[in-house]
Amino acid sequence: MCVILYATPGARITKDEIRKAAKTNPDGNGYITIDVKGVTHFAKGVTTNDVIRAFNRAGNDSARIFHARIATSGGINRDMCHPFVSFTGQFLLMHNGIIHDALYKGTDKESDTQQLAYDIDYFMGIGRASLDRLASDNASRFLVVDRDTGSVDLFGDWSYEAGIFRSNKHHLYTQPEYTQPRRAGFTEWPFQKYQFTY
Repeated sequence: MCVILYATPGARITKDEIRKAAKTNPDGNGYITIDVKGVTHFAKGVTTNDVIRAFNRAGNDSARIFHARIATSGGINRDMCHPFVSFTGQFLLMHNGIIHDALYKGTDKESDTQQLAYDIDYFMGIGRASLDRLASDNASRFLVVDRDTGSVDLFGDWSYEAGIFRSNKHHLYTQPEYTQPRRAGFTEWPFQKYQFTY
């Protein structure tokens, strides 16, 4: 199961928690930062050190969002790391869970979340209730950032403590000896990273 950590402005997320989340979800990382003016920055296929540096640059006055992935479909590669960009480019999508809906079945080349990203513009326009239902029916959590406004929408059941929303807390309670080993070649990504600034 993946994990999403969303530190709201003013909240403090620790390097240790980011590292634990990545260790227990070893198939790729991505992040989003949203500054006080609502400007979003995001990257996918990055190391935990890249995430920590980006969060330090953004500072605690910014919203900071981290996704660590365990692959359930779509393979293990940079393209399957979150966030996914919507068809129009307006929205960024992160997901924790597995979508069992026939429309969004992952394949060996495309993840369920990647498929959902194609339709996220619709859901954020007039289908928010449908996205709520999709999250509820699949025990999933979705995080959607509107790049035009910098707003963040959460769907599904999230935990909240001290300004941090967590899609789950498994990384906090998993003993290191029981975590999955990081797969060969994925400690430092062997390919060029996607880094976007808008």
